[in-house]
Amino acid sequence: MNEFRLPPETIAVLENVEKNINKAVNSPSFRSIIQVLSDKAKGFNELVNSPKFKEGIINATIKINKLLEQILPDLRIFVLKGNYFYVSDENFTEHLNRQCSKTLQPDILLEKLEDFYSQDLYRELSRLCTEWASYSLVKERIPILNTCQQILVNGSLSDENKAIAIIPLLLSQADGLMKELIVYFNPAKEKRKDQIKIHEELNKSLFDNLAFNQWYPITQIIHYLFYFKDGIYDTVNGKKVYKIKPAKGQQLVNHTLDRNGILHGSNLDYGQKIELIRLILAFDCLLKSIHSLVPDNPSTNDSVA
Repeated sequence: MNEFRLPPETIAVLENVEKNINKAVNSPSFRSIIQVLSDKAKGFNELVNSPKFKEGIINATIKINKLLEQILPDLRIFVLKGNYFYVSDENFTEHLNRQCSKTLQPDILLEKLEDFYSQDLYRELSRLCTEWASYSLVKERIPILNTCQQILVNGSLSDENKAIAIIPLLLSQADGLMKELIVYFNPAKEKRKDQIKIHEELNKSLFDNLAFNQWYPITQIIHYLFYFKDGIYDTVNGKKVYKIKPAKGQQLVNHTLDRNGILHGSNLDYGQKIELIRLILAFDCLLKSIHSLVPDNPSTNDSVA
């Protein structure tokens, strides 16, 4: 077998390149560049090791830690929202800040949330249900909402039975609240309130009348409760422009209540404690968000005894 050899002209070119490199490396200009870099590196090392620099790093670290302490509570709520838990309960956020002051790990936060709201026969959820009576917006719904509280504290019912009873009840009341909000912005629809299709009216009632920071918290919750599979969108020139995109894949598997299936009787497998907690918190947040927009709803502006 013949041995492979480079052509003589190629070898000559390579030798010439090597000579030029050696010449450049050994030139005074190159050595001066190396010296400058060496001096700068030496100066940098002296700077890094100086007491003033170390003091600056310590002060910056302290400021960063203080900033993190200020924003961590909001970040924890953001993490919970990422798992479709909408929380506006200050008692829980204070509890969470005490128990999880240094973590944003979702599994830990969700565990704390479930423990907090399921302890002592759902004492904290019962408190939320009781507080709803202070909102004139739901004056006519108080007897129904009080039933939620009575079911929660019933020690003879299992978690599953409580979820089976309360989930469809609150879904229907959330539906009614949204229809009342739509009528608030479109009084002409009062006479056909029962026929309102929330999805079709949202754009006129919310997007056209409210700023982003006003309608987005409400549509987040409505999206999860009612339109998880479809998203929430406006129609522009015949095309869907999504305000919140449809849920897909594992989102649907892990985080859907299937409102239509539950209220129309085709979904018979929804009695989960965690979904009961999730729905009561979402309803609480929805009620407070709507109340902040229409605190003196014309149809329910009488004070609650």
